[in-house]
Amino acid sequence: MVQLPKFIAANAIARGDLKPILQSYATRIGLPITVLYPQKRYLSAKVRVFVEFMTELAAALKQIDVVD
Repeated sequence: MVQLPKFIAANAIARGDLKPILQSYATRIGLPITVLYPQKRYLSAKVRVFVEFMTELAAALKQIDVVD
C-alpha cells in the first residue's frame, strides 16, 4: 500500500500496475506546494528559474486535470 500524488500514479493506474484502494480516506485536495528560499533583494538565477518552473508545471498539471 502506498499513498502517491495523482500525477505520479496516473500512468501506473492506467496500465493496471496500481489499483486505487481506500479512496474514502483520501487526503485533503489542494494542499499547497511551497517553495522556501532566503529573502534577498536579488534572487539567484537558479532559484528564480526553479520557482518559474514549478509555477508553470503546476499550471500545466492543473490544465490537464492531473492535479486539483
